[in-house]
Amino acid sequence: MEKQSINFFRWIFITAMMPYLAVVPVVPFYILGFSLRGWSWMIMFVLSLITIFRGNKVTMPVWIWLPFIVYILGYNLFDLSFVGVQLSFQYLVSILVGFAASTLIYSDWVVERLYLMTKRFILSFLAFCLFSLLIFKTTPFAAATVMTLAVFATLFLCYYFRTKKWIGVLGYLGCLFFPVFMVTRMGTLAMLLVAVSHFANQNFLKKGFVIAVIAFVGSMVFYSASFQEKSFGKQKGSYEDATMENKKFNSSGRTAISDQLQPGLKEAPWLGNGPRADLMLLERRGFKIKEVHNDYLAVRYNYGFVGLGFVLLGFLMQGWFLYRKKNYIEDDFTFWMFASAMTLFLPFFALMYTDNILKYSIFFGNYHFAMIGIVYSRLYWNNAIVPEFESDGEYVEERGLISKIPNDYD
Repeated sequence: MEKQSINFFRWIFITAMMPYLAVVPVVPFYILGFSLRGWSWMIMFVLSLITIFRGNKVTMPVWIWLPFIVYILGYNLFDLSFVGVQLSFQYLVSILVGFAASTLIYSDWVVERLYLMTKRFILSFLAFCLFSLLIFKTTPFAAATVMTLAVFATLFLCYYFRTKKWIGVLGYLGCLFFPVFMVTRMGTLAMLLVAVSHFANQNFLKKGFVIAVIAFVGSMVFYSASFQEKSFGKQKGSYEDATMENKKFNSSGRTAISDQLQPGLKEAPWLGNGPRADLMLLERRGFKIKEVHNDYLAVRYNYGFVGLGFVLLGFLMQGWFLYRKKNYIEDDFTFWMFASAMTLFLPFFALMYTDNILKYSIFFGNYHFAMIGIVYSRLYWNNAIVPEFESDGEYVEERGLISKIPNDYD
């Protein structure tokens, strides 16, 4: 069972790198009608289901996500289409990864190998990004790649705040360099939010110092020539000018897309226009892109305020219930996963505003939810007494029983 844990995370890393194989000239980006990104999320979708149905206890609370899961799957019964079902499955991948990760066992042997495997993966990924930057002046899937770098930045800072070793700060700065250099604006903001809100920084004075430094760095980035030119052209702009409502602000086409969505948003505000109705609209209007690049608008247009409410409720409840586990964590590894997972909620919400992070599970969500699953599993199997709510809302104390672990976990 320990090898099963290692193999599951090995596949998270493999599927994360699969889309980047397209940079190799002999590797096709589309295979049997699906892109490498498509094959990546489908592999994790199936693998997570197999892991869940092996019969081990799902220690991560499922009921938090049931309203969202039932709603988006049930919607297909009334508005069935291939792309609609595909969208529903894409939205569920990261959640299923979290459920699956929470069924696995993380012994000291597993933790040691996960650390080494993750370290090698991060260093290889950063080296690949640097090589791409030197050759092409950008990285493949620029905005999506920055999402992954935001996860790594969180881990680097967690390492620094817990060990006081400056290699963690250097790693964070290395991750921050890429979105700043490529002028990935929301990606840069997400990186800065990671530093400001990091849950591993528990020192009040140090947190104030970090906020001051990040405010200074953010101001330098905002008023840099590259940022100003991309955002406002030859005219300079201020913080107040950086809004979608400002016609002089370069939104990279997002404002035009938003304008196209407005009639549909008004016609079906509560239940939406159906799964993947946004794609059909973009195709009818002659847009070459296939994504709205704003998850708040995309979910509203497809699933209405009800769908958006369910997904946001799921994230807020997940964050709150995970936070309540803080006082029951006794070891460093579980705290690192807890602090990193809690930190990633804020950049997640920020990246939802300008991108499709809900669908891009292999770039961000799989890591995030895997961390959440690890925390729940560690607390359960390490004999921790953890407060929880049963499905009927009754408050209970649940003890994770180490005696329940089968012998083959050892």
